Amino acid sequence: MDSHLKELRKALTARSDAALARWPERRGDAFAAEMAAVAGALAGMARVFDMQGDALECARTWRWAGNAYFDLGAGSGRPQLQQAVEAFREAERALADTDDAIEQVKLGYSFGQAQLLLSEGKDLALASEARTRLRAALRLARKHMPEGIAPLQEELATAEKVTALLGQVSQLDERMARVKSDLRRTECREQRSADAQEVKAVFEVLQQQFEQAMPSMDATRQAGLQSLMGSLASVVQAGTREGLSLEEIVANRGRLEALQRELEPQVRRPSLKRGGATPESLGPRLLQVLQPLKMYVGGIGMAQGCPDGMRDAAMDLFARIAKLTTWVAEAGDDAARLRQLEVDTARALAHEVRLFATRTHPLLARPVWPDADPAVDANAVFFSGNAAMRGDLAAALQPMGLMLSAEAAAGADFAALRWLGLRSANLAVFDLADEAPQVYYELGIALASGSHILLLARKDTKVPFDIAQHVSRYGGQADLRAWLGDEVQAALYSLQVRSGKESSLGATRDYAARLAESSEHGHTNSLSNVAMELLRSAGNDAIRFHDALKTLNSFLGQHSHVLLQTRWSGRYPDPLEPRNFAVMPFRPEREPIYATIAAAAVSAGVKPVRGDEAAGQEIIESIWHELCRASHITVDLSDLNLNVCLELGLADTLGRQTLLIGEQGTEKQLEARLPGIAKRRCHAYVAGSRQPPAFERALMEFFGRH
Repeated sequence: MDSHLKELRKALTARSDAALARWPERRGDAFAAEMAAVAGALAGMARVFDMQGDALECARTWRWAGNAYFDLGAGSGRPQLQQAVEAFREAERALADTDDAIEQVKLGYSFGQAQLLLSEGKDLALASEARTRLRAALRLARKHMPEGIAPLQEELATAEKVTALLGQVSQLDERMARVKSDLRRTECREQRSADAQEVKAVFEVLQQQFEQAMPSMDATRQAGLQSLMGSLASVVQAGTREGLSLEEIVANRGRLEALQRELEPQVRRPSLKRGGATPESLGPRLLQVLQPLKMYVGGIGMAQGCPDGMRDAAMDLFARIAKLTTWVAEAGDDAARLRQLEVDTARALAHEVRLFATRTHPLLARPVWPDADPAVDANAVFFSGNAAMRGDLAAALQPMGLMLSAEAAAGADFAALRWLGLRSANLAVFDLADEAPQVYYELGIALASGSHILLLARKDTKVPFDIAQHVSRYGGQADLRAWLGDEVQAALYSLQVRSGKESSLGATRDYAARLAESSEHGHTNSLSNVAMELLRSAGNDAIRFHDALKTLNSFLGQHSHVLLQTRWSGRYPDPLEPRNFAVMPFRPEREPIYATIAAAAVSAGVKPVRGDEAAGQEIIESIWHELCRASHITVDLSDLNLNVCLELGLADTLGRQTLLIGEQGTEKQLEARLPGIAKRRCHAYVAGSRQPPAFERALMEFFGRH
């Protein structure tokens, strides 16, 4: 090659480097014009080398042209990436007549990278082709270019993830296509037969568990349940005959459901065949609380139309609880063995059932505390309340094999450690007797994060508002610690929340799509696109949805969230309609400050919403939905109103933008009465409509954050 062409190519590559340094975001008309000029000139030069018969320099120049198009495409879009792929393909064609391994490594890396980005996490064929090129380049690099191994390994790992996830999507698409085709071809009779076979399979599971449990039953109950199971078997057998009419199928299903309702009270009252165990002892009590959990998941698994993932999860839980109840029955009056079964298995299974029960309430949140997703300790209990009750509770838990989460040590990050303790506990206990703001704040956190809770209060304690949860009252018990043990035992196996008609799946899917669009360009974007396809294909199958959501969240980088399963279904702020939700006691003397807040919000294009305007029958749930929808939340901490403290806990768990305000002097009370937020700034205001300039500036700055 002559020196003139060499200098010209060197100048063009220098222009490319300078453009990348000047426009690191790879966006804008000036960047696009500069890079397009460089890429076009390099492509023209490559054609000159091709005409001269210099294959190696032709390949190198096409590769540089492809790199320029790639850099342009990463900021501009798909057409430029396609140009990059075409340039790399020309380089590959020219390189076929050479044996330069170094150039082959460089081209394989660049070509594979461009194809992977162009696949956008949707095109399996393109992603697979990229993976093949990267694998070939890595093999050559191990022998000829050691410094290229690390970046190739990283790129190849990404390609492997993309193709694996796309493979799952492809399989799901094929399965859906087969199902749709089968539905079109299958006659009504065949569909009815399939439904009958499904009922038969579920009955066989019930029959197996009944037979396992029979030895532990007394003779009377055994005979009664055998009779019911026989009736069930007759109905199932009748329902699986060939040629049934629609009317016959409906009648059989009605009889089956009626017998199931008759069977349920029987299995909810288990008995032990072995002697020595009184009804008040641990064995019968444990069976009594486990049976409703088993029946709950069994009912979900047997429900008509239950999605595959949810049915599989439900029946897996059903079988595991059934095995546990058999072990409990076999243990009889062996207290040590029963306690070990509880510590090792029963409490963890109850926690899994509770998670299953909130399966349609997944919510992506950004809590104000450091990221924490610890494993839940089935034998850990979180407590919020006064020291005396903490001591009594600790003493009650000790013989049960339970332990209280550690208190925050002096000098530690109090708020972060309390959050971590709550997230890792199987049960959260709150004593409302002292009307402590910190207790109500932490109760708000527990409600928002989906924690399982037990509320305590003295008989004379007036709970200031309906907190949508039963409160266990104490005072006058002969043995407070024994009573606490009973309350904890009951709470550990209760189902406080069950998914209903309201679901978070659709709202979370839409929000996740917005996050995926905002994620970083390049590989993260490709991987998140694939995960979004899995999320969409999950439909209303909450188990598959949850798995796909976790996968997507892991690819979001700086946009990743904490995944919660919340007490109520969740919502998200509308990016096109910013809203401020005012959390404050609504009394006549507070009207001037609310008017100031509302005026500042409106002037910044933010819609003001009052807490006393929240729609809905259930007050706390209505407040929750408003907090979920809010892009901004102002929190008036004056007098440390308990309702306000609880709502602040909800907001902080969601991670919404909050502005803490209060009458002058409020900030001095936080360290002693609300230590969870003592390190945060509380903006002071004065009574009346005219406010200090610093307060008004704080409002404007807050509402200016869109």
